[in-house]
Amino acid sequence: AASIGCRTCRMVHSRTSLLRLLVIGWILLISALTLQGCGYEPNSWTYRPVSSAGDQLIGTTPVIYMQQVHFGTDAGSFMAVAQQNGTLVWEVTTEGRIRSSPTVAENILFFGSGDGKVRALNARGGVQVWEFDANASVETCPTVNERLGMLYFGADNGMMYAVHLEEGTKIWEFQTDGAVRSSAALSQNQRYNQVYFGSDDGFIYSVSESDGRLSWRFNASGPVRTEPMLHWDQVLFGSGSGIFYALSERLGTANWEFDAKAPIYTSAAVHRGFVYFGCDDGMMYALDEMNGAVIWSYNAFSPIRSSKAPALDAGQVYFGTEAGVLYAVSDLTGEKSWEFQSDGPIISAVVWYYDMIYFGSDKMYRLKSSGRLE
Repeated sequence: AASIGCRTCRMVHSRTSLLRLLVIGWILLISALTLQGCGYEPNSWTYRPVSSAGDQLIGTTPVIYMQQVHFGTDAGSFMAVAQQNGTLVWEVTTEGRIRSSPTVAENILFFGSGDGKVRALNARGGVQVWEFDANASVETCPTVNERLGMLYFGADNGMMYAVHLEEGTKIWEFQTDGAVRSSAALSQNQRYNQVYFGSDDGFIYSVSESDGRLSWRFNASGPVRTEPMLHWDQVLFGSGSGIFYALSERLGTANWEFDAKAPIYTSAAVHRGFVYFGCDDGMMYALDEMNGAVIWSYNAFSPIRSSKAPALDAGQVYFGTEAGVLYAVSDLTGEKSWEFQSDGPIISAVVWYYDMIYFGSDKMYRLKSSGRLE
């Protein structure tokens, strides 16, 4: 009887183990299929916007959210295409070109247009939540302050606006003497609680994030259209005068400056003590963050004017040029790893997402991390 009982126990244990293996196998299969359905498989694609309005150049940096790629075009269309295969999901039309790269918070997409409107759309289907009329073209990327529930953006009428994130009602505005095409940056240090941005009047400004009161301004001797980069209590930015500055975040005084000898309209990125930015003469620079010394430079022989900062990932710096060439160079040495020729100018910055590369030009591109379109 004892022997029969033991055999029975072994059979039950064996069946239980087999059942566990089957369950684990099903879980692994379902996980693989789910990842495949979410669009993370390494396929590349392009999407060319079609419109009777004419030029559909994509001059905005895409946002990838809810398995969709979101971007605006020069023909005034704001689009969402499927991340997996690049097919159109939904589209919203505005009355002006869109050079305002979108931003997203709490399932809502925010962007501006040449028709003077800033719109908030539901990311699922593009349904409008609210719009704000700035009465002038908005080409800046809206900046979200979730802590205060505010959204900041500049306009060509010289204003920096702060509006309610959920309702789009104005909270405050700050007037400069030139178009504001510099996206706002928020202080990372809670001691300051400032908003930093530049203007075509040649100044960069530091104002209170809550009420827009001026703390300081700095004369950059040329239009400031780059989004300030804040790192280690420094404000890093370039200007149309060709000077790249590192300012004290608290005082607004210069810690160091570098003369690139060509206008700078590309925002800076910071990584491992290096500051990366491009210039109108085609040079991409890596500077020492502490003193502005040149670590390396790379000549792309065409203006670099991406709407946001160069992308950094996998040991590479990714950037495009007005000649339509996308480059990947080593972030340590500046040595070129590869290049890709698109069919139009590239003023969109690159987005690296799950080993895939996204950027806008004449089309929206999704490349493999090796720079191949297959």
